[in-house]
Amino acid sequence: MTRPNFFFFAIVYFMGLTSFLPAGDSAVNSEISGFIKFDGYYDTRQVTSAREGHFHLYPKDIDKDSEGNDLNAVSNINMVNFQSRVRIKMNAPEALGAKVSGLLEADFFGASGDNEDELRLRHATIKLDWVGSQLLIGQYWSPLFTPAVYPQTVSFNTGMPFQPFARNPQIRYTLKMGDNLALFGAATMQRDAYEENGGRVKQQMSGLPGLHGNAELGNAKALVGAGGHLRFIRHDAAADVMSSLVLTGYGKLVGSKFALRGKMVYGGDMTDQLMLGGYTVLTDTVSGSVDYQPLQTISAWFDIASVGKPITVGIFGGYSSNLGLASDKTTNQTEAFFARSSNITGLWRLSPRAVYNVGKLRFAFELEITSVLYASDYEQNLAPKELSDDERVTNIRGLFATYLFF
Repeated sequence: MTRPNFFFFAIVYFMGLTSFLPAGDSAVNSEISGFIKFDGYYDTRQVTSAREGHFHLYPKDIDKDSEGNDLNAVSNINMVNFQSRVRIKMNAPEALGAKVSGLLEADFFGASGDNEDELRLRHATIKLDWVGSQLLIGQYWSPLFTPAVYPQTVSFNTGMPFQPFARNPQIRYTLKMGDNLALFGAATMQRDAYEENGGRVKQQMSGLPGLHGNAELGNAKALVGAGGHLRFIRHDAAADVMSSLVLTGYGKLVGSKFALRGKMVYGGDMTDQLMLGGYTVLTDTVSGSVDYQPLQTISAWFDIASVGKPITVGIFGGYSSNLGLASDKTTNQTEAFFARSSNITGLWRLSPRAVYNVGKLRFAFELEITSVLYASDYEQNLAPKELSDDERVTNIRGLFATYLFF
């Protein structure tokens, strides 16, 4: 057993003991929950992914050998259990006039592709709740993820790369304006897999956190929201700080039989959210000056699902595309990409699913159809430019998952 795993299970054991202590002014009451999860999946071609193919993004481009055969047009299959998860919720005595709670959650997904089945921190938060506000400090979902509105897919990718996906150390303050309006702001930092192309040190060298502002109107049945996220990175110690802005809007409607969710995202350099895009380094061949500009990306998704029955069905659909720079590069400039798949001009996915819940068990099946067009040229603003002989590639993934909740 590795040291991190031993440390985690020691915490679980300790929290289990404290949950049986008598309540009092100094007591910390805890609750342990989570699930054991099995995932089995099959792809019709090779895919861009992480963690043994489990974290699926999109199919790989055509790669022909000397005889014209596509080397990526071969299937892939795997079975894993590293999504199994443990969660500890804690309620502490009041402090500063606020209800105090904590959350510690981990799984065995690993922090990188070299350490699957090792312990990974998901969430670690401290919350202070007052009557009309809340302060959250710790590692939690990126403000762009939007816990109130996200795809209900079986796949752990949760609608990636159409949906922002990251967990960030952050300080978040929420102001509740009555029962239906909430405003919040957050300062965030990148962490582990959710980092800039080339490493999270690029944000650290900027000397600035990511800044987010958001508004949500509605309740659990009907909600709309909008937000903006401003990020800063420094390419290296000699470079200027580059800023990029991301805008998002989302909403949901939950009825007695069906639920509809959707979101749109537009902005620059969304590498740390595991989406398309990034930034470019533009070098003037005459003057030698260097400029850093974010690549713009747009994405949208919808999710429709039945609710309230042991067997539910649903479908997810998403679209994303690289839009290039906000303005054209000059004829004297050469570019170097620091981006994820800057040559993708059109990416879409449809994912029908069925889920069966019985007691503490869940059985789920999902079919992910993901299609991508890799362009072989670029416009003057570095947006991908499709040529006549460019071919679209499509992968079909069959995913079967089993859960045991506790």
